Amino acid sequence: MIYKNNFIVNPTKKIKVTFDKFFQQMVGKDENLLLENACVEKFNFTTNDGSLKKGMGLRDLTVLDKQGNDRVIKTTESSVDGIWTARWLNSANQKVLDYIFYETDDGVMHYVELSAPKNTYEFDHVFTDIPTVTKVRKNLTLEAFAFTSSDGLLLVDELGENFYPSVPKVMDACYQYNMMFAITKETRNALVYSSNLDVSSWTSANTYRIDFTDERGRLIKLMTYNDNLYVFREFGITKITPYGVSLDFSIEHLYQSSSYIYPQTISICGNEVVFMTKDGLYSFNGSSVKKKKFDVLDKILKDETASPCAIGFRGKYFLACKMDFSDGVIGCENEESYVNNAVLIFDFENSSFDVIRGVDVKKFAELSSVNFSRLCAIFNGENAHRIGEFVDNGKVFSQNIECQWRSAFTDLGFTGNLKHIDEIKLIAVKDCQIVFKTDLEEKVYDIVGLGNVQRVKVDVKGRLISVSFKSSSLSQKISKPEISLTVYT
Repeated sequence: MIYKNNFIVNPTKKIKVTFDKFFQQMVGKDENLLLENACVEKFNFTTNDGSLKKGMGLRDLTVLDKQGNDRVIKTTESSVDGIWTARWLNSANQKVLDYIFYETDDGVMHYVELSAPKNTYEFDHVFTDIPTVTKVRKNLTLEAFAFTSSDGLLLVDELGENFYPSVPKVMDACYQYNMMFAITKETRNALVYSSNLDVSSWTSANTYRIDFTDERGRLIKLMTYNDNLYVFREFGITKITPYGVSLDFSIEHLYQSSSYIYPQTISICGNEVVFMTKDGLYSFNGSSVKKKKFDVLDKILKDETASPCAIGFRGKYFLACKMDFSDGVIGCENEESYVNNAVLIFDFENSSFDVIRGVDVKKFAELSSVNFSRLCAIFNGENAHRIGEFVDNGKVFSQNIECQWRSAFTDLGFTGNLKHIDEIKLIAVKDCQIVFKTDLEEKVYDIVGLGNVQRVKVDVKGRLISVSFKSSSLSQKISKPEISLTVYT
């Protein structure tokens, strides 16, 4: 007798997942709640046009001299502890001179005049610590810069440098309402001001002060914005307005923060002031404060050792910080300790951002002249001896850096079902890697950059699936990836 065999065939469903929206921003929510092509980690790739391309990089700050030759601004091996830029309008109002100052770890302050970058000069005074630097006026026409350290106050103008150990140690200053306002080391809870613009002659007899005793904390930065004077404090913002032509002022507390405001993150960006606290990124428009809503900020470590810094440059906000990444070490993360490991470049107008990973920025500085503008930085760690500038070359000081984009680790909407990844289709201009990770296995596929559509057979199983694209190629462009899967229902 012939018996009929009943074969049990598991029903299946064929699906495709297309990653055609690389421009969507990285999010920080529970991955299993996200769509299958949502991005949960992206660094060193830029995705503005929907494809994956190499992002910004760094090179040594280089300026053309009068003969058309490239001049690297800083060439010695000593560490750079501070960097500042200066623009002088000389007393005759005839010529603008642009300078860059940088202090090395031996306390020596160096400076370069950008129209003649061949020569580097040094101050006579040697600092015992890193000074604060702010622009002041010695009178209505002569501009000066106040370098304040524990030694005292060093005033530098077009005529030279003069040291004043006994005058107030100005940490920040601005000119508003025909007066000079300053934050000094001696009075961090008071705003010092005077109609006498020559800070070198300031005494208790010719200056006034506004004391702040409320819970908003010490003064950390002064800013003139929309023709008003604002005092940024450790936990708030206060507006200072004069009563007519008198020396009396109206004090208006506009904002109180529940978290500490990082002084080095306060910067004008476009038509607003942006700053960071321990619980997020905020913008100030002159009257109110609004929180910037970016899930990626949840990945920033808010520990007591955090030391973020930021600057607004060409309408974008560059924030150096420490971030949590899922795996591996890149760039500065190879060192035993690092302060920051990422630079986030926010484009608030388009609600987008890019991430440079593996760079430990200590401080930013905008370098501008009649002919160009550059964003510069100094660093902790192995690049501490350098002054860098951000460029669109995708390298960090001649070193290629790894780029990655990773999708959410999700069940693709089929909870508990086994899936089999059968194939991936994509366009890759240069060689790259695709990593498929599931709850059961992880496989890496090396893709040869052909510049046209190619199909790659894949054999990966799992219930939860994540896809990563990795590349170090400078001219990379990855677009239109699509994976084909079989779902066992």
